[in-house]
Amino acid sequence: MDMTYSSETEREREQFFKEFEAKVNEKVNGLELAEFRADSSICKELNLNTYRPSIWGLLVFCEKNVYYYVAPQESYMSFFTKGAGRTEEKLLHISQFSDIKFALPQKKLFSFLNPEISRSILMSYKNLSGYLKGINFGGWLSQCVHTEDHYRTFITEDDVKAASSWGIDHIRVPVDYDLVETSDGVYREQGFVHIQNAVDWCKKYSLHMILDLHKTFGYSFDDGEGETGFFYNKDYQERFYRLWEEFAKRFGKNDDMLAFELLNEVTKKEYCEIWNEVALQCIKRIRAICPNVKILVGGYYNNSITAVPDLYKPYDENIVYNFHCYEPLIFTHQGASWIPTMDTKFRLDFDSPRSKYINACKEQLVPEQINFPDAPEDSATVTPEYFENLFAPALKTAQERNVALYCGEYGVINLATAEDTLKWYRVINSVFTKYGIGRAAWSYKKMDFGLSDAHLDSVRKDILEYL
Repeated sequence: MDMTYSSETEREREQFFKEFEAKVNEKVNGLELAEFRADSSICKELNLNTYRPSIWGLLVFCEKNVYYYVAPQESYMSFFTKGAGRTEEKLLHISQFSDIKFALPQKKLFSFLNPEISRSILMSYKNLSGYLKGINFGGWLSQCVHTEDHYRTFITEDDVKAASSWGIDHIRVPVDYDLVETSDGVYREQGFVHIQNAVDWCKKYSLHMILDLHKTFGYSFDDGEGETGFFYNKDYQERFYRLWEEFAKRFGKNDDMLAFELLNEVTKKEYCEIWNEVALQCIKRIRAICPNVKILVGGYYNNSITAVPDLYKPYDENIVYNFHCYEPLIFTHQGASWIPTMDTKFRLDFDSPRSKYINACKEQLVPEQINFPDAPEDSATVTPEYFENLFAPALKTAQERNVALYCGEYGVINLATAEDTLKWYRVINSVFTKYGIGRAAWSYKKMDFGLSDAHLDSVRKDILEYL
């Protein structure tokens, strides 16, 4: 919207920006006038002093975070708070909101606000409180040599303590069925002990946790594992259901800090309907034991965000749509030895023009791995708009179905430069933050993406700001 300001309103605007930036120590990019609506219990939980179920305030979009600001009654916002009870200045991080709607004002008021961001986007997304900023512990209880020595040494309590200092709120813990089952389906008690340790350590350091079944009997996203038959074998599927019932019985009592992720990275699109049905049956069996635990479900093409619209509608309010984002793959997986068509010596600068990205994709990837919207060939490639376009169908689906979105994996291979890795994290974080999408970076250590590894020493402090 093109707006003209008087010198007085421009000064008001500049003064607000200056004062707010001092409060949060980051640059303000834009404002939105919004009405906060929630029941009295939520208002009380957020320490909002109001006697009505709504209050007017400002959504403040900063470089790294989004805040909701309620001004004191005697301020320029007093018009909106009259009759709504006595208010006091309140600043809330958007991550504190869950299942809260923001309504559009009926007419333009306070011209100095100058809406710069589409209010039709952020206002009604459901977020995943407690699971907004996380890290994966890949390679510990999954994708590993399954020995007790490895389990005891790869990750220890000290690692959980260290990760908790990174400003995260949760850890995603991938596990293979091998950890807790023999090939004949007999449970390994010691394997469950390692999961319990993870739960206990997360509790100790005030972290939430996601228990992710990374491999089940008969299926792995990695063909090299030799697991086959799951999607067409009822016995294998029954074994999958029973394992999740066992997880639910043992760990479901921790539903205030623990979520379940049914299966990591379904690969082929042809599995879509089968997987939707298997997931539904599994959810029903978990619900018989754990009625309230959050359950994450992802789609085909390795949890691609493009598969989200094809997931079944959520079974209940505690279902979460899960996706992974390593886009553009040609950058985040440059030189990856596990991609058959990839030259392991191939490298790509983050700031390369779109034409170079596209040509590299044609040389190094297969067509279904290329994901670029139409744009001039000499334009910048990896921008916030790139991710917004990529996420748009999933965001629309999530909004229509009132379900939270969660990105269970994202990151950059350790063959990219540290500086380019930081640039990528900064861009994707801006979109995660804008839409309140929870996420967990891949991965804490090693696994070709380790955030604690030496190659990121020079930029780690900055990257942690953009997780």
